[in-house]
Amino acid sequence: MSSPERPRRYDRAILITNQAETHSHTCLLAGLHQGLIELGWDSRLFLVAQDGSDLGPFVAAVEDARRHAAESTALIDLNGKMRFELSKRLKKFSMLIDHPFAHFEPLLDAPADAVIGYLDRSHRDVLEAVGLHQDKVFLPHGGPPPDSDPKPIAERTVPALFCGRLETSPRITDLRDGLAGNPEIVRDIVLDTAEQAAERVPLFSAFGAACRARGLDFDAFDLDGLATALQRASDWAEAHHRHKHPSALSGVDVHLVGSVMDGFFETGPDHITFLGPRPFVTCIEMMREARVLLNSVTVFPTGSHERDWYAMAAGAALLTDRSAFVEETFTAGENILFWPEDPAAITDLSRTVLRDAEHLQNLADAATPIYAAHHTWRQRAEIVDGALNSI
Repeated sequence: MSSPERPRRYDRAILITNQAETHSHTCLLAGLHQGLIELGWDSRLFLVAQDGSDLGPFVAAVEDARRHAAESTALIDLNGKMRFELSKRLKKFSMLIDHPFAHFEPLLDAPADAVIGYLDRSHRDVLEAVGLHQDKVFLPHGGPPPDSDPKPIAERTVPALFCGRLETSPRITDLRDGLAGNPEIVRDIVLDTAEQAAERVPLFSAFGAACRARGLDFDAFDLDGLATALQRASDWAEAHHRHKHPSALSGVDVHLVGSVMDGFFETGPDHITFLGPRPFVTCIEMMREARVLLNSVTVFPTGSHERDWYAMAAGAALLTDRSAFVEETFTAGENILFWPEDPAAITDLSRTVLRDAEHLQNLADAATPIYAAHHTWRQRAEIVDGALNSI
């Protein structure tokens, strides 16, 4: 989506989120902020303390905009979290960076004229289903401009980098046992949803199908029950793949960043080096030393995840989840790798392609111009610009 030719109604932005080193969200909002500046917007970014002790400058900026530029200023937050009454005096754009189920409460408090940016095309259905009828736009994650002089793949010191939390048991029996206190029909709906989500069926579609198979509609669950059911199913589907994928990569040394629950792996795989949690900015630096980034998220089958794009920007090759959206611009085997379904095929990949520096360099080189043309934060800022200025 390109920016409008006519003069913009909105060309000023105030962006706000909490400052947190461990998570990626500050980098994501900072990226969008920079993209808006590149489009000519007057954009101001506020990264505030978790306790809100330094909100003063943000409040002053909102009050100033309300007095002098209310008709041209948009307030941009993440996941609908900015709910102060004063913030409702400006046009609001809420950028979702997770599945909507994690943020139903703040989103349902959004003003009627707010705009919601969702990051997977399948998320629109769940937003509508729970009564969020505000204007919406597909806004997948993006990334920074490509590094100007990335280190050659052959000189990189990390053979394969995996980033992600492993905090839920990947065993379906543990999910079943954890649901034992629920009615049998609820347990079975969550189990079916989890297994279908692991097969790349969009989460809410899988949940709806599991309900209908038992003669129910999804609204038999209240909002908290719906969010909990989707959370449990999503957590298991993601854990299932985060166990399956690294475990099968026995032909390459994997550096794994993230917290790992006790017993996640039955035995510690010899080919995995566990590094523990690291700040996202550290992960970005590690991507610059990685030959290939291994990404496993599962529940964005028609969207994308930020680690895909930050890895491409860092000049690494990418092995990630298959996504209908990503496949619109990338071709498997030419500029990107997708996880095979068969663990034996993953093992074979780890012993061949993932050990071939020249092949990985060709993949990374071919991906860079496509990424730069379609998936940076500047392109995502164009979506925000178009959504706000086409209303």
